[in-house]
Amino acid sequence: MAILFNIQTQKSLVLRNPHTFGRSATSCNTLLAGTKVSRLHCSIHWNGSYWLLQDSSTNGCFINQVRMTKTKMKRLKQADKLNFADLDSETWQLIDDSEPKSMLVPLNNNVPNIALEQVFVLPDENSPEITLYLSPERRWLAESNTGTVELSSGDNVKTSKGDWYFVGNYPEAETCFVNNFHQEQVLTVSAEFTVSQNEEHVSISLTIADKTIDLGIRSHHYLILILARKWQEDNSNNRQNSERGWIDKSLLCDELIMTEQYMNIQIYRFRKQVASLMSDSMILPQPIERRLGEIRITFDDITIIGGAIL
Repeated sequence: MAILFNIQTQKSLVLRNPHTFGRSATSCNTLLAGTKVSRLHCSIHWNGSYWLLQDSSTNGCFINQVRMTKTKMKRLKQADKLNFADLDSETWQLIDDSEPKSMLVPLNNNVPNIALEQVFVLPDENSPEITLYLSPERRWLAESNTGTVELSSGDNVKTSKGDWYFVGNYPEAETCFVNNFHQEQVLTVSAEFTVSQNEEHVSISLTIADKTIDLGIRSHHYLILILARKWQEDNSNNRQNSERGWIDKSLLCDELIMTEQYMNIQIYRFRKQVASLMSDSMILPQPIERRLGEIRITFDDITIIGGAIL
């Protein structure tokens, strides 16, 4: 996350994309004091590679005490010092010029902002109520027991231990096009399960294009195996894809003798395990999908080897 530090107040702010500065409380992300400051003084935005400052004011912006040309956007670099309207105004320093990240901002707790990466759960990993993850379209989704919704900036995310609002730092449209053209691709995934005869050990490997990723043996893989078996059963019965693999969550918890909270912990661990092995350019559909009262696995093809002999 990019961070601007106010040298006078010793306070920092995380840059949004775009981030606007000025006197207008309704139009600006950060309010600036002073009679020389314009209502919408300037904006800073991420172009996919670096941050740019756009001056829209009457009295100008200064970078390292040099007034910038108003008709041109100016690239910002780490350690640059900014003054708005005049050199006697507060000085801001860009102490971090990394790319923007979507984040959660606490509403009622004195805790820091949370930068979102890969998969994240609220309120914490031991009592997951809401799972946040990126869709293949690079939009953040919030999944709870009641369903999944796409988040927009300003949306509230409510949990039993506190509320947050979401700030979406999504790339600009032209950046998305460049990234998609060069790198990003949504890939299909095949899963192979190898199960011991007593079903105490379940290993999973994923095949993505020509690459195979070994997830090894984990305790939470048995839950995923149950979902995979239901997917196979429905696939054998030619059930349409939109209805294939769904299992009632209460029945699943009864079968596995676990609470729904513990089931959510295991699902989070699996999602995090898969996400940690993916590169930024590999966009996978989420391996687990929910709808009201039900859950399913979402791989494109599933093979199960071994297991108990029935």
